[in-house]
Amino acid sequence: MKIWLTTSFSLPRYDDSRVLFEISEGGRRLPCAISRMALEDIGERRLFTAADMLGCFARARGRIEGIALEKLHASPSGFSGRLSLWSDDVDGPPTDGVPAAAHHEAARLQSA
Repeated sequence: MKIWLTTSFSLPRYDDSRVLFEISEGGRRLPCAISRMALEDIGERRLFTAADMLGCFARARGRIEGIALEKLHASPSGFSGRLSLWSDDVDGPPTDGVPAAAHHEAARLQSA
């Protein structure tokens, strides 16, 4: 069983198209964003209001932060700027303890 730890220090906020948040990695803060569509995929329902978006983020915060950390670690040269999570990044839950990045790479290879 995987346990995600909250790594954010700032409060998430909605900016009309995505939720902005931060994660902390190696003593530095990294700005992140998750798209409306990615949140809808995680919540498995349509989201219409800022409250819906922030509520979905709050319920799935640990998973979202875990996906952001996996995406950061999968980047060959580190990351600068805002790390964005899209629908493809959260495409279904990881299975059997396989990290999401590996799960997505396997899915990509199967569809090629």
